[in-house]
Amino acid sequence: MIPRGQETDPAGRYSRLWAGGRPELDAFLADAGPIAPDDLAAVLRVDQRERWRAGERVPAEEYVRRVQDPESALDLIYGEFLARERLGETPDPEEFCRRFPAHATVLCQQVALHRAIGDGTQAYGTTQPYVPPQPEVLPRAFGPYRLLEVLGRGGMGTVYLADDTRLGRRVALKMPRFDSGRMGEASERFRREMRAAAVVRHPYLCPVYEVGRQDGVDYFTMPHVTGEPLSARLARDGAPPQREAARLVLRIAEGMQAAHRVGVVHRDLKPSNVLLDEGGDPVVTDFGLARRLGPDDPRLTPSGATIGTAAYLPPEQIGCAPEAVGPRSDVYSLGVILYELLTGRPPFTGAGHEVLAKVLNTDPTPPSQLRTGIDPRLEAACLKAMAKDPAGRFASMAEFADAVRPVAEETPAPPPRRSAALLIAAVVVVALAGLAIWFWR
Repeated sequence: MIPRGQETDPAGRYSRLWAGGRPELDAFLADAGPIAPDDLAAVLRVDQRERWRAGERVPAEEYVRRVQDPESALDLIYGEFLARERLGETPDPEEFCRRFPAHATVLCQQVALHRAIGDGTQAYGTTQPYVPPQPEVLPRAFGPYRLLEVLGRGGMGTVYLADDTRLGRRVALKMPRFDSGRMGEASERFRREMRAAAVVRHPYLCPVYEVGRQDGVDYFTMPHVTGEPLSARLARDGAPPQREAARLVLRIAEGMQAAHRVGVVHRDLKPSNVLLDEGGDPVVTDFGLARRLGPDDPRLTPSGATIGTAAYLPPEQIGCAPEAVGPRSDVYSLGVILYELLTGRPPFTGAGHEVLAKVLNTDPTPPSQLRTGIDPRLEAACLKAMAKDPAGRFASMAEFADAVRPVAEETPAPPPRRSAALLIAAVVVVALAGLAIWFWR
């Protein structure tokens, strides 16, 4: 044992002892004498890390009882969570919340931020996904379909343009992207997506044609909507006129109200999941994260996993309370879309974990502070939809639609007709001429 006083960093000294064997924690602490709380916490973290590496599954409780500082306790609780992840497990945040109720809220947020760092926008399970077989050369046969081109890739799968050779129609075919550690669960969640989307019928929602499995790969088909994602339109043209923004949000809200009416919550509303057809109408697609509300809906998403794109996630979708996600969660996401339509940018930007922290803790800057001339009715609707507390939002998409409808359906005042304008000008000229004659008499 190195004599006391020769090392001012107890954690560093303890770590070096581990390099030469397995020191006893209590003996080390007794020899070290009184040490500062921060140094004690650092020593405990070293012991926790090394013992888990050595194969000892030491519960965090053994360390938490030794510290008084809540932040140090949280570090040690989180240390067990990370240690179990390194062993290939998928630790359940709800287990930790039950074991450490005093730290539950902050712990859930920390886990959500950790899982969001993977690709900066999305988090679902591990960061090593299973990618289903992709065609090397297009077109090629995939069951009754010929794959023509890739329409898009995302965190939840790849979408192809395909020909249905049986019915002679062009379709969009989606293959899922599954988590390598939970392919069975993810496959079932994918099929649930299809069941959820298949029950909804509305002009502003993309229907499902067929659900199937080919060569061990799940897929589904839907109409190929000719147009572009709303995200592409925003990136190219920026914020549209406010009446157009209100019209788009009104139609999306009407479509989502139809989904909510049959118990389907989308959970991933964002501009890239809204296609604009040739007439400029929105079509909500990709119910990849959808869930049916009701007692028969299994909790297939791993407890506490944050899924969805960070900027559009409602606060309740971050952390350990999936049961809190409902129709008002989609209301929040549509509020973010309206914010972006009004200002040309989402309310919160940055890396995924930074955005999630802002979603949880920061109020959005009012749109009128970013762009002049914002209609106060749209700003009020936008901020109400984005309330942190679901109870403060619109109770339904129908209410949201009613809030933006006056702007969307407002008829602009027509410009004066040319003949009328000329008549007015003629009257003014005559009047001025008469005034001049009178003046010079």
